[in-house]
Amino acid sequence: MAQAATSIFVLDLSGSMQGKRLEAMREALKLLSGADAASTAAATASTRYSAFQSRERVVLITFATQVQAPVWVRFDADQIDTARTELRRLADGMKADGGTAIYSALAAAEDLARQEQQREPDRFVSIVLLTDGENNSGLRLGEFRDRYAAGGLPARIFPILFGEGNADEMQQIAQLSGGREFDGRKLRLAQVFKEIRGYQ
Repeated sequence: MAQAATSIFVLDLSGSMQGKRLEAMREALKLLSGADAASTAAATASTRYSAFQSRERVVLITFATQVQAPVWVRFDADQIDTARTELRRLADGMKADGGTAIYSALAAAEDLARQEQQREPDRFVSIVLLTDGENNSGLRLGEFRDRYAAGGLPARIFPILFGEGNADEMQQIAQLSGGREFDGRKLRLAQVFKEIRGYQ
């Protein structure tokens, strides 16, 4: 049986994500949904390690200038196909416009992670951040760090550097949370998402 896990995806929908970057993000989310699971036997086998499985919860927190409310997709045992369809629908509906509130979005994700862990202490919770820009709205890095200085970060963060994102800050976030940063400029984003699954 798959481990009970919650994967929180903090996704940059600022204006600079328009075009190929947004398409790459949609493709990666669809891969994780299990979109290719029925295409071939090989795809079905690999899906066990890359796509979301039973008992997993997926949360999408999108942000631009403002942070949007979390959207939940629950991969319950009897609702896997429904969840896959819903995640693909959400990916297709994403539009890019506005500024970049990275740390306000991460704070929302960490607060949600703490709530998940309080409800179910055995549940594994992780955060994947994808951004292609510099933070220019909401909390700053220092404010984000200070906010969790006393109790620590509830969940590990796996930042994906995409486009012109701030590599130094992404590394700091990963180290601060015990996660690891990934360079999405050198690999297809779908491959990076799949690699992160190994840590989740």
